[in-house]
Amino acid sequence: MKKTKVIINLIVIILIWLGIFASGLWYGTIVYGDYVEELQQEQELLKREVQAFTKVSDPKTIRLYVKELNKILDDITFLGKIVESGQISAESLDLYFKEYGDKLESVNGRIKRLDTELNELDFKFKEQVTRLTAETDDNLELIDALNEEDVKRTAESDEQFMKIVRDLDSIKVMINGLEDSKINKFW
Repeated sequence: MKKTKVIINLIVIILIWLGIFASGLWYGTIVYGDYVEELQQEQELLKREVQAFTKVSDPKTIRLYVKELNKILDDITFLGKIVESGQISAESLDLYFKEYGDKLESVNGRIKRLDTELNELDFKFKEQVTRLTAETDDNLELIDALNEEDVKRTAESDEQFMKIVRDLDSIKVMINGLEDSKINKFW
């Protein structure tokens, strides 16, 4: 009867310990999963910003603006030759220069806006890469620390389990000793 009670108590203690260990492991997994999901969202944001940066710095767009500027320069050169030959009046030239001056200002404004956006995106990109690198390093350190703690707790659990086994063995020896003793004859 006493053996059964001891064994049942031991089994209950082991089950409680395993339940606590499993719930702690489950909670750690949930917290880590939430953190990974947050990192994935930040990665998606970074990806979208990099795509915007790529679109602004597209060589086709830059080539188009350079082509337009070259056309304007060709037209101005042509006008210079016409003025030298005296074929166009000053009034026509003023209108022509005003029209192309407006176009040139428009193109310059677009180039300046694109340059500003490009610089802002470059700065944001570098800042986010730096921040994500630091966060990744911190996460790796945290994972290493958790792994070390897990190994330590597993070793402690193994050590406690072995102590329980040794205690059970000594209890068995004591019970066997009681069965062989004179006290057993009185029971």
